[in-house]
Amino acid sequence: MSRPGGNPALTEHQFTTDREEPCTAKLQVRVPPSMLDELKEYQNWQEIVRQVLAEELVKLRKQKETGKKKKLKNTNK
Repeated sequence: MSRPGGNPALTEHQFTTDREEPCTAKLQVRVPPSMLDELKEYQNWQEIVRQVLAEELVKLRKQKETGKKKKLKNTNK
């Protein structure tokens, strides 16, 4: 049963983050059980996964950009 009038100090207990963009989207990935077990050995494993994904996306973005530059150079010949 909820408290009549609600919780006046609710803002003191709300989740806050210092991220530029909140992590509200969900991503489901299937991995081998052994990999998940190893990941879960780390205290903040979810953040580790986010960081690795972000790093790989940066690499892919750079590859994509250099690929476009190479294509432009080849068409100018």
